[in-house]
Amino acid sequence: MKKEYLVKKWLDNELTSEEEIAFNISEDFSFLTDLTNDLKEAKLKSNFNEDLEFSKLKDKLPLKKTKKTKKTKKTKVISFNLIARIAAIFVLAFSTLLYVTSKKEVSTFIGETTVLTLPDNSKVYISASSSVQIKRLNWERNITLKGEAYFEVEKGKKFTVATKDASVKVLGTKFNVISRDNYFETICYEGRVLVTYNDTKRVLNVGEKFLVIDNKIIETRNTEKDLPKWNGGKSSFKNTPIEYVLKEFERHYNIKIKANFNVDEKFTGSFVHDNENLALKSIILPLNLKITKKNNSITLFKND
Repeated sequence: MKKEYLVKKWLDNELTSEEEIAFNISEDFSFLTDLTNDLKEAKLKSNFNEDLEFSKLKDKLPLKKTKKTKKTKKTKVISFNLIARIAAIFVLAFSTLLYVTSKKEVSTFIGETTVLTLPDNSKVYISASSSVQIKRLNWERNITLKGEAYFEVEKGKKFTVATKDASVKVLGTKFNVISRDNYFETICYEGRVLVTYNDTKRVLNVGEKFLVIDNKIIETRNTEKDLPKWNGGKSSFKNTPIEYVLKEFERHYNIKIKANFNVDEKFTGSFVHDNENLALKSIILPLNLKITKKNNSITLFKND
């Protein structure tokens, strides 16, 4: 097995029993584990200095003594092969350290959803064309969201979801967050959540929603009781501008939609995620629309 592969899996605590045996008997195991621990400690120092730390590393390298002669004093020489080997291990250890201390991102594509289990066993159900990001090391129940996700948070210290528009803080609850272009929405399904949007702070109880469209806060209270339907293969809307409905349609089907009518018109209804024709009819029939379709594009008109 390749050394890089085993080291990466070891740092992620993902080695199988067979791989762990192979890793533990490798010739560089002891040196690499000690070196990685030293690097972790150095990385966490606020005054981390690469030259200083490398100087300390050189003091740890095994050295070879030369024979004493009449005209020379005792000197210490490191063989070229040993230097190359140690340097390679140093680079490998440092690069893998950077890997585990960097952020982990999980993204979905058009029409795709996935579930991410967090280190505290909280779950994030990620909607189509969305992404979440967390720290790989020293995670403190902080997560960054782009798009839409539904959260089931285990009890513990405060859990924070940050988006480009606002932040949501909770303590053991279930809630949904949408952060799209010019559209932000949070709905609380269990417990309580604190939403911070610019200078505005709102505490949401079960069934309450905080909605912002085009930077305008829209008051909604006690309107949502059922869990979000997108996680069950359907997108639902209540008095939502058709512009955002069509954008959500594009996220679940690989198609572009152009609307030749007032996109501020409100829509209440839903569409499924596994049948494009049925989903499209769920939108155009209530709004009395007609369509033209060319290649991977649809244009919608009012049916006069």
